[in-house]
Amino acid sequence: MNQSDRKRKNQHAHEAPSQGEQSSALMRTNSVPMHTSSVPMRTSSMPKRTKNWRKQNTKIALLASLLLVSVSNAHDCCQVAPYLQIRSPGQNAARMLSSLYPDVRFYDPAQPYYGSFYITPSYTRTLRPTTIADSLFGNTLFKEVDCATTSPAKRVIRVAGSAEKNMDDPRKNWIADYSYLANNFKSSLFFYPLIQTISFDVGTYVGFDHGFFMRFQAPLATTRWDIGADEVITPTTGGNGFHKIWHNNNNLVQSFLDYSCCGITPTRDSALGDPTGTSYPLGVSKICPWPEKKTGIADVHVDAGWNFVNNERHQLGIYARAVAPTGNRPEGLMLFEPLLGNGGHWEAGGGLTGHLRFWESDYENKQINFCFDAQITHLFNARQRRAFDLKKQGPLSRYMLAIDAPLGSPHINTTPIANLTYANIQTNASVQADIVALFNYASDTFTWNIGYNFWRVSCETISCYTPCTPCEKTRGLQNGSWQMIGTNSTIHKLGTNATATLLTPQDVDIDGARVSGQSHKFFTQFAYTWLDLMSTRVIPHLGIGAEYEVGGSRCAIGCAQQCGKPCCTNCMPWQWSIWLTGGFTF
Repeated sequence: MNQSDRKRKNQHAHEAPSQGEQSSALMRTNSVPMHTSSVPMRTSSMPKRTKNWRKQNTKIALLASLLLVSVSNAHDCCQVAPYLQIRSPGQNAARMLSSLYPDVRFYDPAQPYYGSFYITPSYTRTLRPTTIADSLFGNTLFKEVDCATTSPAKRVIRVAGSAEKNMDDPRKNWIADYSYLANNFKSSLFFYPLIQTISFDVGTYVGFDHGFFMRFQAPLATTRWDIGADEVITPTTGGNGFHKIWHNNNNLVQSFLDYSCCGITPTRDSALGDPTGTSYPLGVSKICPWPEKKTGIADVHVDAGWNFVNNERHQLGIYARAVAPTGNRPEGLMLFEPLLGNGGHWEAGGGLTGHLRFWESDYENKQINFCFDAQITHLFNARQRRAFDLKKQGPLSRYMLAIDAPLGSPHINTTPIANLTYANIQTNASVQADIVALFNYASDTFTWNIGYNFWRVSCETISCYTPCTPCEKTRGLQNGSWQMIGTNSTIHKLGTNATATLLTPQDVDIDGARVSGQSHKFFTQFAYTWLDLMSTRVIPHLGIGAEYEVGGSRCAIGCAQQCGKPCCTNCMPWQWSIWLTGGFTF
């Protein structure tokens, strides 16, 4: 290259880039993190290994930043269940199939009618109470370890005032000031939730000519729900009340359970400078230390179907199903509210059922049968009442306080958020599936069933059943006078900005309150049949069975992993059950 060529090349290198080149350079510059702006620009003379190394470092830095953000927000974005979605005592295909088919060998399709009748009393008790507590309170719970077994025995909520210096974890503690408590108050709330249900299932199966059949089931049940709450107060001295609203510590509420259950509110002393107004008690979503009970018929199930394959060895049929709700609907008055039935939903759907005899001993009257039943229904709209959290304040914000005037005003009313977000709603679920398969072994007078059951109800849809924004009963927010104490307050921290924003119905977190249910069940049953009565065509049987149901894990896990994304929590508890069944085939 001669001297003139080198001169032209150097001149071209110092010329201003074109518009397209400027845009490309700007995009490359903007894509570099701010902390890397001091790094010299790479040139073509830099080794390829150095380029790759810097690219990897940039990716690692971005991943680390995202991880830190996720960890820091883990306590803020974990959803909780405003009520517990459980399986109806009547929605138990495993127990139904075991009770109906202890002796499928005696079904005779050649007869004008045949069938079975049963009565099955049962006792059901939940397992893993810590997972139930996790569903209701999420990541705000501490683990209380049983020193004897070194296993988590209870879950604990720490309630601490804003002036309390010895907080266990500021990201988890509930601010006592929001519960009409002193700002130096401190206590521990222990939870050991337990659900016990006693039911009497009555059911029948009748087969007719040409393969037609009908099934009927109606469980009479009583259920007892106990959240197992207990409060231990840590003694403190002094205290200057709550955010200058109350100036006398003795006039405040003395325990969290007084606030969450007993409806106690502070008294006001105008002589000390307390503002006039009303302090409203918590009226819904209450947390009480005593059990609640509910008794009645959970729901009524009716099936009508046709066995298009119907002989002594094989049976396969389809059926239509309808479920009438006869239990109670969620009212939202208690956080751990006893639920009997499916929540007030009418159901319609269908299913597939059948059995196969794939082994038989003619000489010893022994056989092995495979039975299955798969049903799918839609849960239609049901009217319920619930209290909701706020979107910005996050989970459990319904237990915070709202005021209707700025701090320092001569007249201030106060009320828990739950009173304002309590709403009449309409809810439905697209699909509920209940699938069961079992093996039936029969040997003379003895039969044994063993099987598996899968149950799931899809995520519910929540809306209003009257034109409203967002819910008809949130009229407390529609007047536009209520506000939080600070714009960035949560159940774990006080707001730092004294200029509060008025609450509106759009602040209510409806989507965050959706729940679903899913479980896997393993069951078995032993039964005895009086074969010496076969000549009468009424053959009685008596059996005993048990089941173990694996429910959902703690509801908050999925939300913690996907911050900012609405998720539907599976809050079906783990439980076990034992039953007796008595009836007859004909």
